[in-house]
Amino acid sequence: MTGIDTGKDTRKYAIYSRKSKFTGKGESIDNQITRCKEYLKFHYDVENEDSIIVFEDEGYSGKNTNRPQFQIMLDACKRKEIKVIICYQLDRISRSVKDFSILSDQLTEWGISFVSVKESFDTSTPMGKAMMMITSVFAQMERENLAERLKDNFQTLARSGHWLGGTTPTGYKSTVTTGSIASNGKTRKAYMLEPIPEESRTIQKIFSTYLETNTLTMVEKLLQEKHIYTRNNIPFKCFAIKNILKNPVYASADETVWDYFHELNANLCFEKSECSSEYGIMAFNKSNQTSGIPHDMKEYEAWIIAIGKHTPLVSGKDWVKIQNMLALNASKTFRKPRSNQALLSGLIFCGHCGNKMRPKMGHSTKPDGSRSFNYLCETKEKSRQKNCAMKNAPGNLLDEMVCNEIKKLAEDDSVFLKQWRETKKALLAKGDTHFAELKSLKASLSEKEKQINNLLISLAESADSPAHAYIQERINSIHEEKIQLEKRIKELSEISENQSVMLEAELEFVPKMLASFSQSFDSMSVEEKRSALRLFIDKVVWNGETVDLYLMGSSDTSLSKVSEPLQWGSQN
Repeated sequence: MTGIDTGKDTRKYAIYSRKSKFTGKGESIDNQITRCKEYLKFHYDVENEDSIIVFEDEGYSGKNTNRPQFQIMLDACKRKEIKVIICYQLDRISRSVKDFSILSDQLTEWGISFVSVKESFDTSTPMGKAMMMITSVFAQMERENLAERLKDNFQTLARSGHWLGGTTPTGYKSTVTTGSIASNGKTRKAYMLEPIPEESRTIQKIFSTYLETNTLTMVEKLLQEKHIYTRNNIPFKCFAIKNILKNPVYASADETVWDYFHELNANLCFEKSECSSEYGIMAFNKSNQTSGIPHDMKEYEAWIIAIGKHTPLVSGKDWVKIQNMLALNASKTFRKPRSNQALLSGLIFCGHCGNKMRPKMGHSTKPDGSRSFNYLCETKEKSRQKNCAMKNAPGNLLDEMVCNEIKKLAEDDSVFLKQWRETKKALLAKGDTHFAELKSLKASLSEKEKQINNLLISLAESADSPAHAYIQERINSIHEEKIQLEKRIKELSEISENQSVMLEAELEFVPKMLASFSQSFDSMSVEEKRSALRLFIDKVVWNGETVDLYLMGSSDTSLSKVSEPLQWGSQN
């Protein structure tokens, strides 16, 4: 017999049983325990039930080992109270190879054998241990195969374009429509999203306002001023607005959106040729529903993107543009400053160590009622001046002078606008990035046309020759290549034309924004000023006595400084 008790070991036998749900299917807890006791009686001569401890977990999944009775059993193992763990089936212990491998190593270290009744093996023997690991691997493979089948089924449902349930996004309601035909001939119900006029206008207002202002706080402020609330009759907050802007359900299923998700390696359920601006996007499998964390988003590789049956509320081009704007703003996110008047939080950096500087309030009050403050290097603060001894920057003066410098940029004779015009001229003259490829393609097209003309001459001269058929075949082949070249030239020409128009529009946008900034800056709130400065400033570097002001995109346009460094006295 396997593993007969010699009577010298006083440790007990542990029976572990688990059932993931309270259903009548599969082996019940009682059946599992009975089978285990029968096995112990036959293979270990265990007659006395006092030597058996039963651990039962009902209603728990085997995907991990976070189960109450299982953990109690492990504690008993650590206290050297158990000599054999027996279960009816291997997956009662765990469905994870990683978890089971860890457990196997622990049991070996503690001198505890493991028995699986259904698989008929025992880790007290080398063969039993090897078989146990192999069976565990196949258990996980089946679990992964099931997950893959569920994913495939989900993608099939997604391709239908119907709404698959859940809370409908603001701007839409769910309506019943005709679905597929079941195997019994009955028509299944399906659901699709239908716009709610008033809510749809709110969504479109949110998108257009963000495109115009590039700031969530301005969108929030506008909605509150106009008394526009959520469907739950509460004010829109920045977090909710951001979630709306990031939701692809509002975007049209055009080629711009297809390219965006293709770049992110999302699971696209349609070809680029199927794109249509008449319908919106359906995105599935976006969030991690089992993490317990609200809005815990999965990686884009897990997203399933399909064309819906609903009307979009914003163009795909605008939606993608907003995603890029949000990403850029996120990279410049700043913590809420302790001072409610500091404007450069998140933008100002130490010229010595490169770390951020934060506002530190002073005790004195200025004549206008505002409190004085300095910008303090965080490395200096945290290391108590050991790793950095940069002088503090006078915050009030620095904010004022940086703002004045930005306002000066709008002056027609400013160095910045002069350089900007030169840059604009150079960029437009340079043309688009496809120029070289277009030139090469056109040269190839010309060469193909020459080849066809030469072959046509040869074809006419070889009317009665065996070569006639071969020449005809070659002409057809070159003609197909010519068609592909013409198609690619047309595509690139359209892209080139669109890029030229967009580039000119973007280059005109900056001077207009500067003019608007200069005229309205003094009347803005502190929060609005912070947001406005982030439109133009990449970073501010404090060097102890001077400051370097870098504009957005300066590395591309060689506009590293907008003026000579500003100078003043500073405090330690």
